[in-house]
Amino acid sequence: MSKTRTHLTCAALLWPWLALAAAAAPGQPAAAAARPLDCMIQPHLVVQIGSGVPGLIESIAVDRGDRVVRGQPIVQLAAQVERAALAVARERASQQGEVAVASSSRELAERELERARELRAQNFVSQTYLDKARAEAKVAG
Repeated sequence: MSKTRTHLTCAALLWPWLALAAAAAPGQPAAAAARPLDCMIQPHLVVQIGSGVPGLIESIAVDRGDRVVRGQPIVQLAAQVERAALAVARERASQQGEVAVASSSRELAERELERARELRAQNFVSQTYLDKARAEAKVAG
């Protein structure tokens, strides 16, 4: 009995809508206005998308039919190789910086050794100062 009540209640709720549909289309029967419409929704705009670099898709950030805006990420490419290359490049850059510092330190130590030799030849500095300059040049080289 509860099914019948539910059925009657649903029909009672639908009846005003069917009456409105029939009133909207006076020349057509109410049954024609109440039947579902078969249709296909077409997109407003279709665009081709692409990537500047080839790769495999790691994840898709949108679903079919989603609205997208300019600049919104649509897909994420797998980037393990690029991340590894970036890490290598950063390491090389830091090592090149260290090499440049070491090279500058070596050049400075060699100049100081040369000055110490000249000053020792004129007896302006002690032999200990010259020995210290030689040791620093050897460590820096």
